[in-house]
Amino acid sequence: FPETMHCLIVLNAPTWFSMTWRIIQGFIDPRTAKKIQVFGSETKGRNRLFELVDESEVPTDFGGKAGSTDLTIRKLAFGNDWNKR
Repeated sequence: FPETMHCLIVLNAPTWFSMTWRIIQGFIDPRTAKKIQVFGSETKGRNRLFELVDESEVPTDFGGKAGSTDLTIRKLAFGNDWNKR
């Protein structure tokens, strides 16, 4: 449901993906294409991400200050026993 999405950010995209995206976006609805932002530069992508989401809410995997994605998934899956697995 792309029309319910605020935006989609692709971080650290390889050059081939960025080039392919330029071609693909011509074939999809312009409103949807505007919502998708592709960044090959880690710095530019991270800066854009932090404009939209507070750094404290972004996992450390993506340069934020929240817990790592792996740790969060373990805690959700195993509860208090997350560190025993």
